[in-house]
Amino acid sequence: MKLPYKQLKIGNTIFRLFYKKEDRNLYYKWHTDESSRHVWFLPFGKWQIQFDDELPEKINPKGIYWIPKGLYHRLIRKSGMLLCIINEMD
Repeated sequence: MKLPYKQLKIGNTIFRLFYKKEDRNLYYKWHTDESSRHVWFLPFGKWQIQFDDELPEKINPKGIYWIPKGLYHRLIRKSGMLLCIINEMD
């Protein structure tokens, strides 16, 4: 399966770039992660994140998100690219 991003992993840090120029309003797949993570998003366009049983929210580029292991979530692309800097905790 081809992933919708490119990534580089250095130690416990993952740099992930969503760069494809697809149609607007692209809803990425709901998923969980195998480890808890701190994620810093750098959007170059309009992006949202949605957590299980919550409405989508605009990604705050100045905030760091805590995503616990096992929590369902997904990204929603409205436009542009997105760089994620992910620090795995366990």
